[in-house]
Amino acid sequence: MDGPTAQEAKRDAQLFQVALDNMSQGLCMFDENQQLILCNRRYLEIYGFSETVVRPGITLQKIMEYSVSLGNYGRDQATLEQQLRDGRIIAVKHCPMENGGSVALYEDITEEKRRNGALESLSQKLGLQNLMFESALNNMIQGLCMFDADQNMIVYNRRYLEIYGFSPSVVKPGISLEEILDYSVSLGNYSPQVAKRTLNERRLQAAQCERAVHEQHLNDGRIIAVMHQPMGGGSSVVTYQDVTELKQREKEIVELTRNATVSEAANRAKSEFLANMSHELRTPLNAIVGLADAMRSEVMGAVEVPAYHTYLNDIVGCGDDLLGIIQDVLNMSQIEAGRVELHETEVDLQQVLTDCLESLKTATEGRTVRMVSRNRLTPVRVRGDADKLGEMIRKVVSNAAKFTGSNGEIEIAMGVVETGGVTITVRDDGIGITAEDIDKVVQPFAQIEGTYARK
Repeated sequence: MDGPTAQEAKRDAQLFQVALDNMSQGLCMFDENQQLILCNRRYLEIYGFSETVVRPGITLQKIMEYSVSLGNYGRDQATLEQQLRDGRIIAVKHCPMENGGSVALYEDITEEKRRNGALESLSQKLGLQNLMFESALNNMIQGLCMFDADQNMIVYNRRYLEIYGFSPSVVKPGISLEEILDYSVSLGNYSPQVAKRTLNERRLQAAQCERAVHEQHLNDGRIIAVMHQPMGGGSSVVTYQDVTELKQREKEIVELTRNATVSEAANRAKSEFLANMSHELRTPLNAIVGLADAMRSEVMGAVEVPAYHTYLNDIVGCGDDLLGIIQDVLNMSQIEAGRVELHETEVDLQQVLTDCLESLKTATEGRTVRMVSRNRLTPVRVRGDADKLGEMIRKVVSNAAKFTGSNGEIEIAMGVVETGGVTITVRDDGIGITAEDIDKVVQPFAQIEGTYARK
């Protein structure tokens, strides 16, 4: 196979030189006689060499002398470093002589380089730690500053300046605590008397090496919690935190607690009043109903006037209704007082519904009442208080009857849902409740219309 032609070799050499000249590092190559074989443009640019001087064939010694003439380093010495295969680093120092010659000095600087590298690494590590420390200080929610034994500031963070509105050109390391307090007075944070008292307290705390916490009330209404922590040698670190919102919330909680206590006492007094009043009303009412029923039954003799029988029936009926209302009030007061006791057993809901409808025959007279069970083949049993469940159902059904016309319909449906729960639904075709009134009617003792103006 024929070798490359002269033209091809020239082209390859040009491409190689272009690649060298586009390197970001300077590069040069020397032969065994320390004569330059080749170099790239970046090498010439770094030292400011002219390509007419530094070109293939020039010796390293001549290059060094030329660099000295350009002022790159002193004429008395030009130092190069060589790293040997065993890792040692040798400093080669060329010193030109009067006659144009030069003397070369060689020094093993391996240990010095190691120490310098360790010191540089340590310096970088300390610098990084200082940056992290400064970042941590300036991202604290509390203000912080440190004072020496003479109460002169050593260090502070940004939050401390923000709390008091200080300028960093005024408050900086070296300023005394007294000067800081005077500056704060000039900004209107507090009075000279407060500043003087603060200074005296801090000096006393520093002398006694005591940890102290106090609140500082600024003129703009803010409250600053100040904590003074003594350190060794008489120095101290002080933290400052704006606790205005925290104090406001504490005040609101105290007020809410006080109001809740008063409200609870009022509710308890109301419940006790209702319970006592219910008992007091029920005693004479029982006598009225009992006597009216005895008269109606003509126990002591005949009632001659027929109209009196009607009146007696009305008295007994209204008396029973009133006793029911009084019992409801008593039940409500017991519920609010937390005195209701449940007697839980396994309850057959189907039987509870049947018993409820049986007891409501009079209340639902003239109305069509249907009971629908969506689980006819499976008895529905729950754990609960049968009496309380029946009472709740009766209340809902009797309320439906009250607001349903004499020819109306009431449906009671029971079913088991997918989650395993049981639903009891009472539907009627009475006057109903508007959507906006739903929230009102579920409140205790609430009614849509006034007592004397109900439809």
